[in-house]
Amino acid sequence: MATLDCYSLMIVSKYFQLFSDYENVECVCKKFAHNMERFHYNPIPMNKKTRKFFPKVETQHLYSKNDIWFNDGLIFKHVIWYEVFYHNTFPQKEHGNVCKRILYTEMDRLMNGNSTIPNDVCSLGNRCYQFANVKELVIPQNVTSLLNACFYGCVQLTKLQLPTTLNSVDVNALIQCTNLINLIIPNYLATINNNVLFGNERLLGLNVFSEQFNVNGKKIQTTKQVTSFTVPNCFTGIGTSCFANCESLQTIVIPQNVLYIGKKCFAHCDALRTIIIGKGMNQLISESIDESSHITFQSL
Repeated sequence: MATLDCYSLMIVSKYFQLFSDYENVECVCKKFAHNMERFHYNPIPMNKKTRKFFPKVETQHLYSKNDIWFNDGLIFKHVIWYEVFYHNTFPQKEHGNVCKRILYTEMDRLMNGNSTIPNDVCSLGNRCYQFANVKELVIPQNVTSLLNACFYGCVQLTKLQLPTTLNSVDVNALIQCTNLINLIIPNYLATINNNVLFGNERLLGLNVFSEQFNVNGKKIQTTKQVTSFTVPNCFTGIGTSCFANCESLQTIVIPQNVLYIGKKCFAHCDALRTIIIGKGMNQLISESIDESSHITFQSL
């Protein structure tokens, strides 16, 4: 602390989480006195008792729905950090306020149409697009999460591009999107939960741009017209019956980093003749093929 000047201390103190931390630091030495008075925004929630300690605040940050809104003539702008429905953001924008976490709901989608999602949306809500009449959709870059059953029953959806900002896809997000054939998945997608793709038996164009990806034993089937398929390097597991009944599949390449291959993964793939796999992977695949099949194994 002794090596910090007052302005450096101000920068450090904006990461404090308790009001008592701000009180205590001002007691360390004289140069740190009046630290709270230097802030033009509140780095922590304010209440009626602590408001007077931040007298120069002009922009109030609201961190939860329970925070008190101060309109005392000294504050000219509010920044809202808790989740706000998209249709509730318009009055805030009219007053010059900023909403940082905007949730797009089914009501919002019905009001704005199916074809585009506003660029300032951060999350697509539960069943937001359920049964929507949409064929292709590009989710904007600001979106970080898809909530439960977000695209449930979008039977006409054929192509979906997920943004690079996405870090979570919730349970059943794409359930019963039976005609989805092209799913573009971004880098660093942290969480894809079970049943995300359940019922998508025609999924073919799975473009994954991530170095680490786990399909949680999820069933992904290609169409019958596919003759060859290369499992992306980012996959660490292939689910049960994943390629079952792919009647035209002749060749498949499985990278070394695949650690799990589910039972009957290649059941009834009558045309399958070649499986190209990494060294030592033969045991992994033993229960995934039919005993009567005539398959040749090749090493990568």
